[in-house]
Amino acid sequence: MLKFFLGYVADFGADRKGAQELYKDLKSQKWIDRYTRAIFAEFTIYNAQTNFFCVITLLSEILPTGGYYQSPKIQTIRLYRYVGPEMMFVMACEITYMLFLLFFLYKQVKKYRKERQEFFKDPWNYPELLVLGFSLSAVGLYFARLAITKYSISNMHESPGKYVSFQYVAFIDEWVSATTGMAVFFSVLKFLRLLKFNRRVSLLMLTIKVASQPLMSFLLMFFILFLAYCQFAFVVFGTQNSDYSTFSATLGSMMSMTLGNFDFHALKSTSGLLGPIFFFSYVVSVMFVLMNVFIGILNDSLNDVTNDVSKQSNDHEILDFMLHTFKRTVGKQVGPAIRPTYKEPKNQFELNLDSIEEISDNVQYALRNLCMEDIRQTNWFEPENASKKKKILMMLVLETDEDFTENDICDSIPLFDDIMGKHNEQELVRKLIYYREEKRLEETASRVDDDRSEKSSDDGEPSENDSDSEDDNLSVASGDSGSNPGQHTFKMVMPAEGAEETERASARKRKELKLDASGTSEV
Repeated sequence: MLKFFLGYVADFGADRKGAQELYKDLKSQKWIDRYTRAIFAEFTIYNAQTNFFCVITLLSEILPTGGYYQSPKIQTIRLYRYVGPEMMFVMACEITYMLFLLFFLYKQVKKYRKERQEFFKDPWNYPELLVLGFSLSAVGLYFARLAITKYSISNMHESPGKYVSFQYVAFIDEWVSATTGMAVFFSVLKFLRLLKFNRRVSLLMLTIKVASQPLMSFLLMFFILFLAYCQFAFVVFGTQNSDYSTFSATLGSMMSMTLGNFDFHALKSTSGLLGPIFFFSYVVSVMFVLMNVFIGILNDSLNDVTNDVSKQSNDHEILDFMLHTFKRTVGKQVGPAIRPTYKEPKNQFELNLDSIEEISDNVQYALRNLCMEDIRQTNWFEPENASKKKKILMMLVLETDEDFTENDICDSIPLFDDIMGKHNEQELVRKLIYYREEKRLEETASRVDDDRSEKSSDDGEPSENDSDSEDDNLSVASGDSGSNPGQHTFKMVMPAEGAEETERASARKRKELKLDASGTSEV
């Protein structure tokens, strides 16, 4: 039976000669013209030898440009299930499956009523719920398929020459297969719970559990970068390279490139400049960097699980003990059994105690660091560790008028080390001499000022000549005067009370100091 959908329906029936005449009639009337956009051809065939129905749908879309886009779809289904010698076996298997399904449904409902909110805290309960959900959906769709199949076949028997659509039957059968496949998938995953008795499998599962949070952050960054490259490849290479013609094809090609399957010459022929740049940047950023980050996360998690005994399960020890007991029972000579050490789950009090212990360990670590810092500072000031440069630097610090505390001096140790590394011993000596001379000059000038003030207070108001004489006795030239502004000249002339005393005093007391700003001194 063949049927065309063109906005209008043409039923070709089951007679070959009548179908050919109808085809000629439609062709003469130009039923398919330039306004036609799609042609559906649907028919169903049955192979009695293999007991399979084949529902075929041929779609031809006519584009506005005149092109044709073909889209065939062939679905093979078995509608007569209870025929042949295996009829009783199939029926028994289906009934057994439904009984087990009802038993597990009752078991899960009872477990939920007992645990309530604790039921959802166990991650192994979620595969159970998914298996039950998909299994119940498959059973419901199975009975719906039986009902629609019976209806369609009865219509076909009533009107043999009329087309009967099996599209709904094929659609429901497709979903029955999908839900059954998902139920089988999650049922097989439940075997991982049994494999936890194996030491290696248990270690692998714990490693993935510990690495789950870092892997989530890594996968987020990976997919952002991966989608960015996919968008670039789809936009740039999609018009010329069939591997990137659609976005879904681009995702598949990029994933194949991540696994090492790529066609570099096709990229280069598509774009001689952007192709190699795209390829090498993707290989370096994804395959070299991100893949190594992924391996590093798993490696760290594996080391963490291997070194931390509390994170390892003791189920494999129970299995070893059971195997050892079985071998001894059957008479095989084995050594003494190693009793499994059971680790009960910790309660909230024990968890809080572990948290306090962790905080105390952190405090001890911080105090240990402070003690080590104090020891380092004490060793720095030890006399046997004092070098000449360090002594000179400490003399410079003591020459200052500032009041430094012990903490200030200790905190300045890195600065002292930096100064001693930048200057040699001679430079530090020159700085010390410069600082001492400058300080002595300031003290001398201050003392002369004090003497003048005392003299003026004793003699009353000084005369003009006396004031001029005193002004001549003390003259200080700043660094801004003279030809060399970087030097300071200090002259001190004692007042002459006698000719000989004046000459001796002037020869002995007159000093001229030229102090360089760089720290050198000339006396």
